[in-house]
Order: sequence, then structure tokens, then C-alpha cells
Amino acid sequence: MEATDADSGVVVGHIQTDTFCESCGYNLHTQVVRRDPRLEILICRCPECGRWTAAGKSTARQVWLNRFGTGLLMLWMGFLFVAFGFLSLFLGVANYGNMMSRMTFAQLPATPSNPYPGYHRVMAPPPVTEREISRQRFEDAMMAFVMATLGLIAGVLAALAFWHVHGWRRLVALLPPLLGFAGGWIAVIDDQDVETFRGWALSRLGLGLLWECAAVLLGLFLGRPLARAALHILLPPKGRQHLAFLWTTDGKTLKIT
Repeated sequence: MEATDADSGVVVGHIQTDTFCESCGYNLHTQVVRRDPRLEILICRCPECGRWTAAGKSTARQVWLNRFGTGLLMLWMGFLFVAFGFLSLFLGVANYGNMMSRMTFAQLPATPSNPYPGYHRVMAPPPVTEREISRQRFEDAMMAFVMATLGLIAGVLAALAFWHVHGWRRLVALLPPLLGFAGGWIAVIDDQDVETFRGWALSRLGLGLLWECAAVLLGLFLGRPLARAALHILLPPKGRQHLAFLWTTDGKTLKIT
């Protein structure tokens, strides 16, 4: 078949999945699919080597490969469920721990019926000495670092795992800190020890939520650019073709030279 004959075929769409040229291995994702004017079959031309190949081929081997791919997809979904579940837990624990760091324990007053009373939580007194002030600043900085790191991890993971999601739907990445905040909110509401300063505790949790959400949004913004930069360093050009979606989803072109 002459190239001019095939090039004159009717354009019916573009390849939407990772499909590789059998000649050079180039990823044909987003390439034009035409209908051959003589054979009436769908064909696609590799821009790297110029070879024409049938689009949407199906063989017995391909069926089993599709089944294997479905199994891997289910494992990937399970991994994401577990990963975001643990991130929600860790973000909630970090936010709750940040709030609890400003509390301490005090002994209840003794009564005739209970000469050995237990302890309850109270607001910690403000630091007085320079050493106490420095210690509190260090603890606050460490808690802020832990919360920001967890938020960045959640944002980067969401940017890579949900690469196909665009627009406001990307805000699904904020679900882990929101779930963590909900758990801390329930713990504060059910805790009778903090009844007298419950408003302060909830506002402290709210500030922690804002900090974690800001870190998630930063990770969401930097996730794919950082991944692309790392792949340029770690993988050879042909190896990057299997992860071309990290470029095409942002309207960029993967350069293999």
C-alpha cells in the first residue's frame, strides 16, 4: 500500500490507550486512527518508524493479556484504597496529636468517698522560661513538618494515581485530611475531659486541617512535574514511553530523543 493511499483514509478517531508499535516499540497513544479506503479496516501509522498497523487488533493472546491486566488493575485499586486509608488515619492522628500537645493532665480533687482520684486533661500553662518556649516551638515545628509531609505524600499520590481526573474533580485528593479531621472531631465531641474548652480544641483541629489541605494542594500541583523530572533521570527514553500518560494528560509531548 502506498503511504499516500493510507494517508487519504477517513480519520475516525485517536488511540486512547497505550498501544506500542510492533516494529520500533513507540507508544501510539493519541495517534490518529484512519479507515483504509480499500480494505475498510482501522489502521494507525507509527510516527517514529512510519509503519502502518491495524488498530484494535484482538488475538487469543491479547484476551489473556487483557484478563491479566484486569487482575493487575484490581490489585492497583486495592493498593490505592489501603494507601489512602492509611494516609487518612495518619493525617487524623497527626492533627489530633497537634491539638493534644497543648494539653496536660491534672489530678482531680480528693473527696471523702474517693481519696485517690484519677486524672483529667486540662489546658497546659503557657511556657515561661526560655527553655520551655524553645521546646514548645520545636514541638510545634515538628508537628507542622509531619502534617505537611503527610499532606504532600497524599497530594503527589493523588496526582499520579488520578492522572485522568481534571478540573475541580482533582479536589478528591482532599478526602484524606477531611476524613482525618472528621475522626478527630468525633473524638473531641465524645471526650468529656475537654468539655470546658471544646471550642478551642475544634478550632485547633480546624487550623490543622487547613495546613494539611494546603500541603495536599501543593503536592497535587507538583506531583506530575516531579515525577516527569525523576523519570528523565532514572529511565532511558524508550522506557519512558510506557508512562507517556504523565505527559499527555497535561497536554505535553514526550520527547524520546
